[in-house]
Amino acid sequence: MTATTDIAEIFCDESGHDGENLMAGTTPVLAHSSLHMELAEATDLVAYLRRKTKAQSPALKSSDVLRDGQAIDELFGANGKLGGHVQVYLVEKAKFAVGKIIDLLIEEEAYRRGINLYAGGTAKQMADDLYEYGSRALGAEGWNDLVSGFTSLMRTKQRKGGEKEAVDSFFEKVDTYRLKSRRDKVSRVLELV
Repeated sequence: MTATTDIAEIFCDESGHDGENLMAGTTPVLAHSSLHMELAEATDLVAYLRRKTKAQSPALKSSDVLRDGQAIDELFGANGKLGGHVQVYLVEKAKFAVGKIIDLLIEEEAYRRGINLYAGGTAKQMADDLYEYGSRALGAEGWNDLVSGFTSLMRTKQRKGGEKEAVDSFFEKVDTYRLKSRRDKVSRVLELV
């Protein structure tokens, strides 16, 4: 008796990805999607979309499809061709960065001291508070400066958007914004950074 195992092929792609450049990118959201569909069905769908959108490039791009409202409905509508085949995960880049501030600059030290910030949802609440009130507490410019500084600090190379953030200058920013903060919840989080 021989058993055959079918191997599922799942294709993934992203849109709005600017590498490590979360804050100075072209869009505020990153979309990551996955597709599972039989090869013949996928081939037919791509051929259909090429005809419908008159796409000329070697790779069918979302911009080709997005120009045609009917094509979008045929793909994603109630009876769309992608129903049951696709999953899309949206990530707001600034909120993701704020979560990483908590994960990398607060949680690790808390864990070292025997405090589990994840167990009771404390880490999530801190990230939610910093994200929700940060712009009001620091002003839009200060908020962007703080989060952009963090993402620059974490990057291995600064390709665009100015000079790479140094460790000392980032923590000076944190102290400055902690003292300028107009929201107690934000001040408390920044105090822990």
